[in-house]
Amino acid sequence: MRPRFSASRTISKKYLLTYPDRSKRHINREERDSLLLSGCAKQTGSQKYLYIGAVHTLHTLADLRVLSSAPQGEYRRFLQGQFTVVAPDGKRSSERLETPGGMTARLIAKGLVAA
Repeated sequence: MRPRFSASRTISKKYLLTYPDRSKRHINREERDSLLLSGCAKQTGSQKYLYIGAVHTLHTLADLRVLSSAPQGEYRRFLQGQFTVVAPDGKRSSERLETPGGMTARLIAKGLVAA
């Protein structure tokens, strides 16, 4: 007997990223957010994105030095984990803390800051 999968079950890599050479790759939400915050991708459809970052063509293994000098890092919208905030009146609330890059992206999306 085969297990049944419901249509409401989420797909882990539901965003489609298209590269300049027209190759495609499915990415998850974290990868999508990181690419958008770093300015390496732009949205072309509801779940489709186009890679607009720098493209490197490497011909030998010695050319890999170019990649090691490139800035590495993952851009995140929120810091990992939840934080408890205690108000002066004693009320406690849990929230996620937004990174500066995440705040910039949110303000641009709302039209409050020019890109």
